[in-house]
Amino acid sequence: MGLFDDPSWASIVLNCRSFSNDLRGWLRLKIKDLKAAVFRAPHVGPSVIIRVDTDEGIYGYGEAHCPREHVLNLKRHIIGCDPTNINAVMMRIRHLGAFKPWGSAVSAVEMALWDITGKAFDRPIHSLLGGRVRDKVRVYADCGSGIPLSEDDPSSAYTPEAYAEKARRMKALPEGYTILKFDIGLHGGQLLSVKGGILEASRTYPSRGHVTERGLKAEIAIVEALKGVLGDEIGLALDCGPGQSFPSAVRLAKALEPFHLM
Repeated sequence: MGLFDDPSWASIVLNCRSFSNDLRGWLRLKIKDLKAAVFRAPHVGPSVIIRVDTDEGIYGYGEAHCPREHVLNLKRHIIGCDPTNINAVMMRIRHLGAFKPWGSAVSAVEMALWDITGKAFDRPIHSLLGGRVRDKVRVYADCGSGIPLSEDDPSSAYTPEAYAEKARRMKALPEGYTILKFDIGLHGGQLLSVKGGILEASRTYPSRGHVTERGLKAEIAIVEALKGVLGDEIGLALDCGPGQSFPSAVRLAKALEPFHLM
C-alpha cells in the first residue's frame, strides 16, 4: 500500500484543508488600500517600499525597484480582494508585469500578500511555503553600479574606478557581506560610458544588441577592478543585463571564467 493509499494520510490532508478553509472563512479579509513610498539608502539606488492594508487592520510590506507609479497602477486591480488567497490575486495582476520594471511591482505586491497571510494565520511564512529547509541563508549586497566620481557627469559612475570605489565602501560595511553583486552588461546608464559598445540595438531598447570588442573590454575592465578590491575574501556576483545577444553573452561568460564569479 502506497503512502497516499493510507486512510490516515487522507484524514490528515482533509483535516488540513478543513483547518485552512475554516481560517479563511473566519478571517474574511479584504484589501483596502495600497500605498508606496520611495526610500534612498547609502551606496544603493532608490527603493519603493509598499504597504497593502486590509479592512481588519492587518498589513503587509513589499519592496520594488521601479517607479512608484508602476506599483500604484496595480491598486485598482486588487482592492476588495482576499489577500490570503494569493493565487487569485496574482492571477489578476501577473499579466501586467511579466518582466522588469513592471515585474518588480507585481513581485512587491506578492511579498506584501505573504506578509499579510503569515500575520493573519500567526504562522511564519516559510511554514506556508512548505517548511524550513535550512537554519541559515547566505545573503549578498546588491550594489548596482559604481560611485559617481563627478556630479556633472552621470557616466562617471560606470568606470572601473567608480566600481572599485563602491566595492571598497561596501566591503567596509559592518554587516560583513561575503558576496557583493554589481550591475554590468552595458544596460542602463553604463551604456553612456562606452560609446560604440553595442551594435544593432533597437530604438526602444538601446542596450539590446551585439556587444562590440570595445564593449567587451569595458566589461572585463570593470570585473578586474572589482576583483582587485575584493580579492578572494569576498565573492563577486554580476547582473549582466537583459539585453545582450546570445553570442555576446557566451563571449562574456568565457572571458570572465578566470575570475571565479559566484
